[in-house]
Amino acid sequence: YSMFKMFAIMCILVNGTTECTLYNDRQDLSFPDAITCEQAAGDRFHEMMDEFLKYDIPFETIEVGCNKVD
Repeated sequence: YSMFKMFAIMCILVNGTTECTLYNDRQDLSFPDAITCEQAAGDRFHEMMDEFLKYDIPFETIEVGCNKVD
């Protein structure tokens, strides 16, 4: 059966240029369905945003979501 894992794509501004990096979430953390994964991804997004704003880290975009894995 399929499982779902979180990912994040973060784009930050470096010397006037936007640089994007794909981060896969911890390899041991997977979810049995898309709904559970998306809920966790939403929580992770809010945690990341809080940290970025708290430490005034300049970012362009942050996308957090889920991928189906076999």
